[in-house]
Amino acid sequence: MFCRKCEDTLQLSGEAYQVIDNPTAEQKNNVGIVNCLNYLQRFLVPLCERYGSQADPLKSSLSAVQSIQQSAVQPLVQSIIDAVTAIVVTMHQEKFEASLETFKTVPQCSLYMRELQEFLSRVQKQFLSPFEQTEYMKNVAIEIAQEMCRFFILHATLLRPLSNHRRLCLAADCAQVELVMNILCDRLSDVGEPYLMLRSFRPLLVQSAEEIVSTCVQPGFCIPLSLIIQLLISMSPEELPSPHQSVGWSLTRYAEWFENHPSEADRLSFLRGTVESYAQHIIEQEKPQYAITYPLIMKLFEFSCSV
Repeated sequence: MFCRKCEDTLQLSGEAYQVIDNPTAEQKNNVGIVNCLNYLQRFLVPLCERYGSQADPLKSSLSAVQSIQQSAVQPLVQSIIDAVTAIVVTMHQEKFEASLETFKTVPQCSLYMRELQEFLSRVQKQFLSPFEQTEYMKNVAIEIAQEMCRFFILHATLLRPLSNHRRLCLAADCAQVELVMNILCDRLSDVGEPYLMLRSFRPLLVQSAEEIVSTCVQPGFCIPLSLIIQLLISMSPEELPSPHQSVGWSLTRYAEWFENHPSEADRLSFLRGTVESYAQHIIEQEKPQYAITYPLIMKLFEFSCSV
């Protein structure tokens, strides 16, 4: 009966999941419901453990509690992730205008990264901290951090033109991403593989193309080769088009395709098509040589077939 009443009073309109303005009455209502359900859950779990099969009716109630919690929280989480991705993608409009010498001596925070820090600080304070900090809410924060990490690395590998100066800026932004994750998570190690990828990605940004390839073919390297190939393409002359340009897509459409195709085989197949089209164009135009990154990219394709 209590779960049914909570479900009936749960607010599911857009006002319950907005993250642009201050928390709405609908959001405060949902926080209260979730926190009440947490209290009930703490009461039910020991009983279920103590009485085993005799507590099956209580287990049904516990399942209902968890379902209502997810109904209240997950759409909010998705709104936060959508806003984070919208901020990260603006790196492609970022103007890296500080001189290289100044940047070397005074590390700077990119404008989009500053916006991301401010947004997530506000989200943590206004939208996440009012919820009782249960294991579920800790996992929610980890999920947001993981998605932010993945999306940042994806777009960092697609940023063009990728001059040495821009690569230094991105390396500094990698450090800022770690600081942003600290807003959400007590221990960065809880973020798991995306955090390890970020830590491995940062050194690549100060390496030559040859050094990058040598690094990523080492045992235990954790960044997918598809992302490394995208990075090498972005370091190439403009005549080697970005993956989305090779098929006439927008950057947003390609990023969505990439996220919706987690199979590394699918991603590598797409990228191989991009590079093969470029090679055919060079032959047809009778140009004297390929971009210096071309043989390195082909080496990675060959390596991908051997692992």
